[in-house]
Amino acid sequence: MTGLPTKPDDIGPVYFEIRVLGNAAQVTAIHAATGTEVKVTCPATLARSSMQLAALRRLQSVLAKRAG
Repeated sequence: MTGLPTKPDDIGPVYFEIRVLGNAAQVTAIHAATGTEVKVTCPATLARSSMQLAALRRLQSVLAKRAG
């Protein structure tokens, strides 16, 4: 797990977990401040940074919807 501050939409610390299941990877992103958790599935061959970015974008989307 790693905390990554993001710019320009800084949402604070986000923790990532990546689990490889065959040729797919399940990426979990957890927002430290709210405990909001999202999961995305990516090809296992994708770069780790791209996996994290996909999960981060989904997390930002969920947080924006909850904020109204």
